[in-house]
Amino acid sequence: MIPLLYTPSGINFINPKLGWWNDDALIRHHASMVPYGLINDNMNFRKDYKIPEYHFLLGDSGGYQNLTLDKGFSPSKVIRWQEANCDAGMILDFPPYPVLNRGRTADGVTTEKLEYCLERTLYNAQIAMDQRENPKFQLYGVIHGTEWEQLEHWYKCLTKDYQFDGYAMAPKPTRNPIQVARYALFALTHFDEPIHFFLCSSRDVIPVMIWMTKYNRLVTFDNSNYSCAALNYYNHAFWRDIRKFYRISDTKPTTLKKLPCNCPPCTWINEHGGPSIERTNLEFHNYGALHYLYWYLEEIETYQRLLDDEDMFFNMYVSLTGPKRLRLLRFSKRE
Repeated sequence: MIPLLYTPSGINFINPKLGWWNDDALIRHHASMVPYGLINDNMNFRKDYKIPEYHFLLGDSGGYQNLTLDKGFSPSKVIRWQEANCDAGMILDFPPYPVLNRGRTADGVTTEKLEYCLERTLYNAQIAMDQRENPKFQLYGVIHGTEWEQLEHWYKCLTKDYQFDGYAMAPKPTRNPIQVARYALFALTHFDEPIHFFLCSSRDVIPVMIWMTKYNRLVTFDNSNYSCAALNYYNHAFWRDIRKFYRISDTKPTTLKKLPCNCPPCTWINEHGGPSIERTNLEFHNYGALHYLYWYLEEIETYQRLLDDEDMFFNMYVSLTGPKRLRLLRFSKRE
């Protein structure tokens, strides 16, 4: 999993305790993803955030932000920013999906719309390829489509004249494990290069990503849920009970003196007496986001350890997401 570094709750990543790449960080992780569309063209981004060279930084081109915010990003500026700051990144794609429909269904994608967006994406890909300068930087092609035939067509056109170091896909809807599994199957049957999945970080979908690593070890997916959860509400518990345990809200202020969690961020708050445990305290959200990120990573690591035992892997999946997800097991075995 690659946490999205720029987050809705406005985490102060300059604080060394909050950036998971710092020696003094409360939690440590080996990778981050940052979108050009939100960081924009800060050419010294990596240096300003004190991100070490050994930390893998994936640079999203900002294609979705370019579409929804009408930014008019330049593919030349995007590739220059990516090569200056990132280890890998996506071409500036032109998504064919309706605006404000990022993670949901892809209704409304006509053949004409798909062809128009493909043409724009190929144009940007040519510019990125022509202007590459950093041989260490890995450039990913982006594949769009809602049906297998559309994915086939986009992939063939994209790879007809270009050889990419990896690929990225955006399944629709992102929270449907069956649909995500179909996109994963397409990737596994078409290329061996690294594959990144946009937004596939719900609890129902994460096991699909982990299962895919049995066949392609170079699978990544980004996650901003950890920060969104801290911004919208704050539950405290072990991750598997997180919806059932405790909620800090505006309408009912808590009288807690200590947080009921033993993760590193919550332990630090308990031991240092701050920040104050209030729903409206933005500094509290900073640590709350790390609380969520910690339990995301713990659950993912548990799935990874269970990969060698299929029954145990799917038993955990069903226990955390419900018996209805047994159909994913049947789908996976059938395919």
